[in-house]
Amino acid sequence: MSLRNQISNFTRNVAGRAAKQLAAFAYAPKAVPGVGMQTPAPSLPRDEGQRRLLGSRGALAGMSTYYAGPTLTPYSTYPGSGLSPHLIASIFKSCETSGILLQKADLDQHILRRDAHLRGVDHAVRVAVVGKPFRIRPANGSLLARAVAKYTEAAMDQIEEFRKACYTLLKAHGSGVSLAEVTYDLSARVSFSPDGVNKLLIRGPHPKKLMEVHNKHLRFEPVTDTPFLDFGGRFVEIRSPMGAPVDAEDYDQFKYILHVTSGDGQARMRGYMYNVTPLHMMKQQATARWGSVLDIWGMPAPVGTVDLNVYQDPLRKMEYEHILSSWGLGSAILKTEELQIDPPLAPANLDSRGMHAAVIGWVNTEESKLVQGETLTTELGGTGSYNAGTVHENTKESVVSQLAHDLAETLRSTLLKSMLLLNMQELLKALNSIPGISATPEEILAVVPWPYWVVSRVMTPDAEMKLIDTAVNQLGMELDPDPIYDRFGFVQAQPGGSRLKGAPISITKGGAVTGAIEASSGVEVPDEPNPT
Repeated sequence: MSLRNQISNFTRNVAGRAAKQLAAFAYAPKAVPGVGMQTPAPSLPRDEGQRRLLGSRGALAGMSTYYAGPTLTPYSTYPGSGLSPHLIASIFKSCETSGILLQKADLDQHILRRDAHLRGVDHAVRVAVVGKPFRIRPANGSLLARAVAKYTEAAMDQIEEFRKACYTLLKAHGSGVSLAEVTYDLSARVSFSPDGVNKLLIRGPHPKKLMEVHNKHLRFEPVTDTPFLDFGGRFVEIRSPMGAPVDAEDYDQFKYILHVTSGDGQARMRGYMYNVTPLHMMKQQATARWGSVLDIWGMPAPVGTVDLNVYQDPLRKMEYEHILSSWGLGSAILKTEELQIDPPLAPANLDSRGMHAAVIGWVNTEESKLVQGETLTTELGGTGSYNAGTVHENTKESVVSQLAHDLAETLRSTLLKSMLLLNMQELLKALNSIPGISATPEEILAVVPWPYWVVSRVMTPDAEMKLIDTAVNQLGMELDPDPIYDRFGFVQAQPGGSRLKGAPISITKGGAVTGAIEASSGVEVPDEPNPT
């Protein structure tokens, strides 16, 4: 049976929960004919010419969205300037009823750039995901699953600035969706060892870099929520890799990664920015008014009173103005009785913080709740308890874990699956040469591995070392030493080089001792001679 037929059979006969999930992955199922309102739903015209260009194999190596529409990336509509309730309502309505993200995407970007507190908590949440160790977990314990995981791990190690790309994809937490374009090295060489003994080499198209694409280039069909790329009024549907045979013009399904965050409603209507936008508008206005108060009353100045004849004398007037300035700067002054100095003419009960600062503080608290689910880790208060701090930290950890899981699901169903489909023929030849493996396309696609980030509570190095000690010496777990070296910054001794011996450990009843390292390596100590 040809490779094409083998892969075709997969779409009909695939077995296993993981494979079924991947095969069923699609953005918009077709409507059931004849059900519901018979008025045709609005749809976008699909430009087949543009799709064929994007679907060519050569397009995998290039960047297609530099000149995407409806406007180029650097040219903003600046909706964040002069923000008003009417403008916010208009932008949200356009996004919801027409699927147009142009102004919504620009507004999200402007708010995140201008709001210092929002940018801080958003950055903290993203770093809490991509700043953790990244791993690839086999789909199950079979030799084939472990071999496929080793291959995808080696391939992803060759992606340039992968963490930075994942950071930008997490923008979906605020905007609901985010988009990246994958550029490929069409003749990349990926070397890996599936069993620790054999070395395999796969040569073919592999991801080289994930490039951020501005959300303004996205357009959604309002009813079906089907995503499109807008190339200046020419629309191309964003497709995910479906496991079907790769025809000459089908490569566009491997070109884009559309990440959708968890949430209610349609993809474009998710994210915390819908709640943050009116809060940000209030903060803008409060900040402007607070600035006016500080500009007028922020530097109290003394008031001097003199006789009219003195005021009309230019020299004496200049002299008394100098005295007032010196007094305001805290300098010693000498004056006559004809100059009366009064306190600053500030309004009664004026507070430099006032209601405007209170509004800003309240908005910051609400933003923290929206972004990371709690406030205690970013806001200082006069009251609280250890238990309250623990609850807040657990809440933030849950939010971060969900964001990491969402992104892992997206990468698994797009990036990892694309690598397997694009290099299926080479994989079959390589993996089937290993004793104990007899793989088919459907079996390989059924064990697409899971990418994940090691998201866990921050511990002190001492607590982490105790955890490792318990895992190895009490639970008997077999741990890979390389991540431990990396985590603590230890330098592994080279063969034949000097090394620490560790604490002395008795290994014979006669009391002979050796270092902990040698003892763990099974050093043999000769028996003591017979006294007789």
